[in-house]
Amino acid sequence: YEPCGLAQIIAMRYGCVPIARATGGLVDTIRNYSDADVLSTGFLFSGNSPVEFASTIDAAIKLFADPQKWQKIQQNGMKEDFSWKVSAKKYSDLYFSIIK
Repeated sequence: YEPCGLAQIIAMRYGCVPIARATGGLVDTIRNYSDADVLSTGFLFSGNSPVEFASTIDAAIKLFADPQKWQKIQQNGMKEDFSWKVSAKKYSDLYFSIIK
């Protein structure tokens, strides 16, 4: 079982900032927050302990107190494009790079 689904993608479209365990497709769709990463879209934690989960929630709450940074993460998520248009372009580029 590989968790991904649409919940985090739909959430980001509407400005919700996801918090998720770094596994499966969640890692492919959420860019973990970092001050150095101006394209961050949410928060990921890698372990499976309640302490790690709580720590990640605490980090999100602290960042929420900074409206400028929080709104940047929201905007990043709302700009994400997971459509087939983007995926098809990547597949096409890969295909043509292989046959050259």
